[in-house]
Amino acid sequence: MNTVQRFNVALAFPWNNECFEEIIRNVAAGLREMGHSATEEKRYVSGAQNIIVGHYINPVRYPTNTILYQLEPYNDFTVRIGHIPLGHLRPYRVWDYSRYNITRLREQGIKAIYAPAGKSSAMVSIPTVKQDIDVLFYGGMHPRRVTLIEDLKRRRLKVVTSIHAYRNDLAALIARAKVVLN
Repeated sequence: MNTVQRFNVALAFPWNNECFEEIIRNVAAGLREMGHSATEEKRYVSGAQNIIVGHYINPVRYPTNTILYQLEPYNDFTVRIGHIPLGHLRPYRVWDYSRYNITRLREQGIKAIYAPAGKSSAMVSIPTVKQDIDVLFYGGMHPRRVTLIEDLKRRRLKVVTSIHAYRNDLAALIARAKVVLN
């Protein structure tokens, strides 16, 4: 028999950021679909199992039973600039979307488990439209990503990039794309 837990998916900082809002909605909806109680208070809530998103932007010390949801790709760059603050992560349980990241985090002594965001009812459905974009990239633009995108354009592919499209706007772009990178 599964025990119903009370979860709260929280944001580590007081201002809104749509990319984190999307993951918060999806994780909370997935937990509810699994039969748990889950709120999206976007702040730490006493009496709930808190899952903190965006922890590296505002590295607050939480009670050690807090789960930090790690969303950055693990590499030398993200560790060096503090997007994966290894020392800050060590006291906590860490959920991560990537099996590769899990291996690297565990090598650093971090209690990490694989927890992909998955699919939930909170996700926007993708409409069916003509696919007139060869490659869609959405997410932050970093030098190695720019290099890849420029190379795709040199190959005469129609490439569209987006940094600030979310929910229905992003779904409309995804629908038009033959290949999606993020």
